[in-house]
Amino acid sequence: MVKDILHVGWLDKIDNGQFDDAKTMLTEAAEFSRHNPEGMKVVRALNWIADMEEYFYQRKTETPLVIFQDETRLKSLLRRWKKDKDNIRDFFCALTAYSHEDTWNKDIADQLQTRVFRGLDKLQIQNLFYVGDIEELKKAVQLASKPDQLKIIEQFRRRFPGIGGLEAMSQSDKKGEQP
Repeated sequence: MVKDILHVGWLDKIDNGQFDDAKTMLTEAAEFSRHNPEGMKVVRALNWIADMEEYFYQRKTETPLVIFQDETRLKSLLRRWKKDKDNIRDFFCALTAYSHEDTWNKDIADQLQTRVFRGLDKLQIQNLFYVGDIEELKKAVQLASKPDQLKIIEQFRRRFPGIGGLEAMSQSDKKGEQP
């Protein structure tokens, strides 16, 4: 199953930002493997990898984390990782075993594994450093009086310049709307 998916260009689709095409390939593989629990595990692992790659592709590395958008996707990816991490690790073990057949595949397997675990590290770091503070900001703004909401948002903006989307929060507060 791993060999089949990689040889039909799934990774090329991911590398070129063609995530819908890559996911279509996985949907087809899932249909083909619907009675094969091991095949479905591979498909789930690859779906998680595709979603994580898409998250970073869309965000770019220089762009700030966008409140009400990125932290939701980030938390979802980490929940899925926590639920399915053994399966994803098993996928990489199978990929490594398969890739020992030739050097080209070994290089691809090593690069993919390195990329995925670096991405996972980034997700965990962003979660650790930003998501808790974003949740605290949301609560503080909801509990604060209207005049204090803008002050809270401005303090947060100065403290966390790497978080975007605060402008929308400020605008909704100026209009008297709930963020």
